[in-house]
Amino acid sequence: MDYNLLKLVLKSEYHLNALYCGITDVSIRSRQAWQNMTKEKFRALKQENWSLNKAYQDMVQQFEGTKQQMEEQQLKLKRLEQENRTLKEAAEKSRLEQENRTLKEAAEKSRLEQENRTLKEAAEKSRLEQENSTLKEAAEKSHREGGRNI
Repeated sequence: MDYNLLKLVLKSEYHLNALYCGITDVSIRSRQAWQNMTKEKFRALKQENWSLNKAYQDMVQQFEGTKQQMEEQQLKLKRLEQENRTLKEAAEKSRLEQENRTLKEAAEKSRLEQENRTLKEAAEKSRLEQENSTLKEAAEKSHREGGRNI
């Protein structure tokens, strides 16, 4: 072979070798950069996942607290509704008792008024009978005395 040709082939091999090494070096650096970027993304996603899990746990705790409060409020509402029913029943019973007392008092008053009228009528009748009896006696006495004088 010709010296110039050999020189050219060697030079070409050198350049190809340098080019291949450069490509390999770029490829390795690119792969490392991609791996580093992937590792960073993984760390960021892992951190985000941890934050989301923490937020989820906080929300679950808050939900459980709210659920507990709702259950307590429902029990309190049931107790208040029962107390309200009891108070309404007691008020109705009291109202009915008062109404019953009022009716009994009115009936008693009416009975006493009727009895009073009956007593007054009896007293008046007795007074009239006594007056009539007194007048009869006076008339008989007058008649007896008047018949002697004649």
